[in-house]
Amino acid sequence: MLPSGLEVYVGLQSDARAERAWEPLLVHGLLQTPQYARAVLESWPSNRPHDIDVLVQVRTERQKLLAREGEPLEFWAVLDEAAIRRPLGGPDVMRAQLQHLAETSRLPNVTLQVIPEHKGGHPGMGGTFSLLEFEEDDPVIYVDSPAGNLYLKKKPDVRRFTSTFDLLRAIALAPDESTALLHRAAEEMQ
Repeated sequence: MLPSGLEVYVGLQSDARAERAWEPLLVHGLLQTPQYARAVLESWPSNRPHDIDVLVQVRTERQKLLAREGEPLEFWAVLDEAAIRRPLGGPDVMRAQLQHLAETSRLPNVTLQVIPEHKGGHPGMGGTFSLLEFEEDDPVIYVDSPAGNLYLKKKPDVRRFTSTFDLLRAIALAPDESTALLHRAAEEMQ
């Protein structure tokens, strides 16, 4: 039922100690409300209507990693402002999504930052990626694209993506400023 390659990512994510994610276009799946997830999945022509309920459920189940008993996933996400301004599902769905982001950002194991539009070009313009870190195994970079999913483990690749993520964190708004932007964006959503 899962799209090709996604089962590997879901498995790696469930084994990870920490994930650092860059999302320029969408809210990361671990942070999506079911209604927002449905709007995202319905916008992809490759998803068959009868599969969407199952895919939404998979996303909802994955979110339990953030509240996992004992050692919840340490999650740091950097979003582009475009991801929080695009009204997927309509204004009500998006407003609820933005409020959910603000609430989730208060969890002690979650850090959320937003790169404001006025920053212009930045190192994340190449697309979305996640850095998955494990207790005992080497880190894995997951790159999602329409052409397929990549899993990178070579040290130069990991260093390159880690460096890119660090640059994105540095130019993004601080977490409290990002939360304030989420609240403003929710209020402005008409």
